[in-house]
Amino acid sequence: MRGMRHTMALWALLLCSSASVALGQTAGSGEMLDRLRGGGVLLNFAMLEQASVQRELQLTSQQIQSATALAQEQRSRLQGLSQLPRAEAAQKIAAARDASQQGLLKILSRPQYARLQEISLQQAGPLVGLTNPDVATSVGLNAMQQQQLRTIQEQLISQLTGLAQQPTGLGRGRALLDAVREAQAAKQQADARTMALLTADQQMRWQQVQGVPFQGEIQWGGMRGRFRNR
Repeated sequence: MRGMRHTMALWALLLCSSASVALGQTAGSGEMLDRLRGGGVLLNFAMLEQASVQRELQLTSQQIQSATALAQEQRSRLQGLSQLPRAEAAQKIAAARDASQQGLLKILSRPQYARLQEISLQQAGPLVGLTNPDVATSVGLNAMQQQQLRTIQEQLISQLTGLAQQPTGLGRGRALLDAVREAQAAKQQADARTMALLTADQQMRWQQVQGVPFQGEIQWGGMRGRFRNR
């Protein structure tokens, strides 16, 4: 079980789109796929669980408690994505994204929410960050670019799901490190492919929507560091 918790922490660390993983639980390939597909919606909640982000936003204990309850509700909404047709899954993700935004705006002030969005984008990287329709609009993605983005995302999901299903990828020691390196390389390549889709002006806009670099420490399952995907 300890090896599994460490593995899931590393998936969260490297991918960020699955950062909402409950580290004390195991996950089947279908559940991991759900998290990868829906995690862009949940990343704000994962950030709100970080003490450094709570300090940055100057959250009250009541705000933290309310955000935790909303996170649990939205995670439940996103269960079963891997069992749905792509169009239906997309609708479910969009509904969860709208509900999450509306819920958080009732909990956080506008400045707090805006800064949370910036921090989340910094952690997510372009592949996950640009799947947010508001961000895609701000950056100026056209319909063809958005379709190409979805293709890159689905390819990464397929690649990582295959890694997760390999028995050696869920073991300890060298096998675990090899799986992590493969996952890290796959995510980096996918982010690079995403950036290559953008024009120079769009790349500048992507940098702008991320705001001032977050200097706080992010911890996943006991692992510490300032992890960013700019």
